[in-house]
Order: sequence, then structure tokens, then C-alpha cells
Amino acid sequence: MTDPLDQFISPSQKVAIRAPIGEALTLPRKAFLSEEFFRLEVERLFSRTWMGVGFSHSVANSGDVLPLTLLGMPLLLIRGEDEVLRIFHNIGAHDACPVQLEPGTGQKELVSPYH
Repeated sequence: MTDPLDQFISPSQKVAIRAPIGEALTLPRKAFLSEEFFRLEVERLFSRTWMGVGFSHSVANSGDVLPLTLLGMPLLLIRGEDEVLRIFHNIGAHDACPVQLEPGTGQKELVSPYH
């Protein structure tokens, strides 16, 4: 079975990338430009671990809401009345539409713009 990474990085490039830091080379240019390489990174790296998606100060106060998209996934950062910061999918369960389109402040509830 062929490793999909082999289409982007040759065996000699892998050796150079994994060399001691003083001798190591970076990934080849096409790794930074290729949509296919990005999809491979999403599959093998980003989707397998926790990651930072925003900053606490962006939703600093109770009722602050910030819609964002990460790796094609619509998300919603919300600061609750209890001051806890939470993140949810920004998709309504009943209609599969975004729940919030724009950032908001001091909101008491979420109401889909389609209602």
C-alpha cells in the first residue's frame, strides 16, 4: 500500500526533514501550495488532536458570540451566563442552517436568522 505522503515528499527529502535541527530542511514548496497536501494534513494531523481555535478575549463577556470556520467546519464560540467559554457546531439541528452569521454581544439566546 502506497503512502499518500510519498507523492509530495521523496525518501531523500524525508531524511533531510528528519535530520538534526542544525541540518534539517523544511518541507518542499509544493507541500505549502497543494490542496491535496492540506487535506492530508487535516486527516492525519489536525483532526486527531485538540487545537486552539480562538482567543478568550474575543468573547470576553457573558452573551458574546463569535462564529468562525475552522478547516471547513462552521463553529460558534459562546461565553455563557456562567462566564464559561464554550464552542459548538454553528449548524442548527432542525434545518442544517447556520445558527449565527455575525458576531454578537450580550445575547441572551441564539436565534437562527432564518426564523
